[in-house]
Amino acid sequence: MPSDRIMDNVDLNPVLFGTGPSPQDTMFYYRSRQLFAIRQGAFKAHFRTKATVGDTKEYKRDPSEKYEIVVKHPDVVAGIMKLRREYESKMIEGEDQLAP
Repeated sequence: MPSDRIMDNVDLNPVLFGTGPSPQDTMFYYRSRQLFAIRQGAFKAHFRTKATVGDTKEYKRDPSEKYEIVVKHPDVVAGIMKLRREYESKMIEGEDQLAP
């Protein structure tokens, strides 16, 4: 493991082998270099939504989501947005391994 940077890897063996819970409460969902959503605990905030990976059309909301949390839980959304700002302020982009 490189020691000159912060690595965001997590050992998921307990989840994969059914021996324990996930060691992390927050997940960042990316497609290529774009942050699409952040899940924290039971809540998920979408920033971009597409129907499929190759889809070029973006939707304002995920049609499969059932609840709009921003109205009932503005504190949760504010916390996720703060988490996003903190995460992105520390992000150092690496080489795009999917680029030709």
